[in-house]
Amino acid sequence: MGKNQRCTLANPDAWKELCKRDDIDLITIATPWEDHVPMAVYAMQQGKHVALEVPCALTIEECWQLVNTAEETQRNCMILENVCYGDEELWLLNMAQSGVFGALTYAECAYIHDLRELLFSKTYYYNMWRIRHNEAQDGNLYPTHGLGPVAQYMDIDRGDRFDYLVSMSSPQFGLDEYAQTVEADNEFYNKKGFKHGDMNNTLIKTHKGRTILLQHDVTTGRAYSRINSLAGTKAFHKGYPSQLSVSGHGHGFLKAEDYKEYQERFAHPLWKKLEPLAEKTAGMAAWTS
Repeated sequence: MGKNQRCTLANPDAWKELCKRDDIDLITIATPWEDHVPMAVYAMQQGKHVALEVPCALTIEECWQLVNTAEETQRNCMILENVCYGDEELWLLNMAQSGVFGALTYAECAYIHDLRELLFSKTYYYNMWRIRHNEAQDGNLYPTHGLGPVAQYMDIDRGDRFDYLVSMSSPQFGLDEYAQTVEADNEFYNKKGFKHGDMNNTLIKTHKGRTILLQHDVTTGRAYSRINSLAGTKAFHKGYPSQLSVSGHGHGFLKAEDYKEYQERFAHPLWKKLEPLAEKTAGMAAWTS
């Protein structure tokens, strides 16, 4: 099957039989978003641990369903935020924890990925489920690829926490324009009035006073980026491409030889351990998606 596609089954609840098998300990859920919580809750009730693709839930109520069920059943329910384990992200985490950045003050992160061709594809996403979310709602629909690593750098829920946020979107033009270019037999041909703005900006304040700018754009021609910028009193990093500036090393980004020295000195032990396996299994490609 292609990514995010389902088998056509005579019994749409056949997945429940899988959850009941006594030779399975862990259920991985990589289905359309609206199925995540019902499947996870049922799997935990059958005694299975659960690993969920992001976003794990669509509402606060669904989040509490996951928490309450995990506590009631004493099953693990893990969010599969693979980007937290990329080379650059683990490197920044190690530097932040080693004091290279000093006191952390600010970060920028994002999910910027032109998905219009896939959103309008009649086969890539089962029943075109993903574009239906863009049709029906505004906001940041896919926050954690960018925000997950920043939450680790800033010790969110390990010493700091998100306190409050303000979020706003630009007008929506990208989907309306692209809808005019697809085949006439496409359900969304010439569709207008998608609710999801082309760019969503969310500004988050943490309990310790740090600020985070989180962006989401999947409907314009911008180059892929998760931004991955981190600022502290002693250093600053920006991603795509990765550049690092450090106090005492001039007024610009580090030159190649100095950058490499920091890269090698603060390579995360977990990455060094798993890099050969990632290369062997092409796992590194998944961390850039």
